[in-house]
Amino acid sequence: MGVGAEPDESIQAAFFIMPTQILKSLHDEFLELAGLDAARAILFRIGFSSGEAVTRKINIQVNGDLTLPETLTSLWIEMGLGRIIVTELPEGSLHVECDGSTEALALGQTGTISCDLTRGYLAGTTSALTRKRYYCQETDCVSAGNTICNFELTVREG
Repeated sequence: MGVGAEPDESIQAAFFIMPTQILKSLHDEFLELAGLDAARAILFRIGFSSGEAVTRKINIQVNGDLTLPETLTSLWIEMGLGRIIVTELPEGSLHVECDGSTEALALGQTGTISCDLTRGYLAGTTSALTRKRYYCQETDCVSAGNTICNFELTVREG
């Protein structure tokens, strides 16, 4: 495929389940090559693109039968990314509790909030479901010593 060419449709539809060791290696390599801030931004962007693409590809939508929290929870379980509880907050924000975060378990005890790929995946998935641009911030993390990972999703203006 040349520069500017459209990607092959069969490639866009393909995805695989990533072993947790690869997830840890991605974190370690980006940290080594780019430093902490850039690594976190890159992992977030990869997660965002992945969440958005998978959600669009399986063509799941929020409809009258399921609320946004229910739809996001169902999709998350289906992807095998851990167990979540999603609560709607005022002004379209969401609070997500993640028990058994795949990313946090892969990274182990880092002493810091570390689920950057997960943050991106949550934001990308929610953005694709709502057709609004979401950002996600992690407030608690198993890797930092908390019992669960907590995330706050907010709509980005502009």
